[in-house]
Amino acid sequence: VSGYSGIGKTSLICQLRQPTIARRGFFISGKFDTLRQATPLSAIANALDEFCDDLVSRQNNDVGIFIAIRNSIQVAIGYDSEAIVRLIPNLRKIVPLQQSTRTSINDGNIEIDAKALNRFIFLFRKFFHAIASPSHPVLLFIDDLQWADTMSPT
Repeated sequence: VSGYSGIGKTSLICQLRQPTIARRGFFISGKFDTLRQATPLSAIANALDEFCDDLVSRQNNDVGIFIAIRNSIQVAIGYDSEAIVRLIPNLRKIVPLQQSTRTSINDGNIEIDAKALNRFIFLFRKFFHAIASPSHPVLLFIDDLQWADTMSPT
């Protein structure tokens, strides 16, 4: 959705939250900002971090969904959990941390080379495939793409 600032684009998209949740889906949202332009994947990582925290907080209400998603995530990211947990810290509340030998970044510093960034994008895609299903669709909304780093829109 594009248009001039202040015309209600975000409000329009947020109207999809309730229908998505009513269909047992997940509405995941994030936002780019001018201060984090140099941080690759910042809005996506923050959105997924909040999703993981929300999923953990709802696990008592629907243990079956939590276990199914947890198992699916474990299978999808496998031994790359350490790498992706650095960008999505709340993921460690869902899956046990495993040492990664393929991809690493410095703690607190997300300056990564293009090869590592491509690996993270691949892991994000696997993560989305793990949490989305016909019975639990995922709607990802990322706001303010004009402030995105160069790699995030890929």
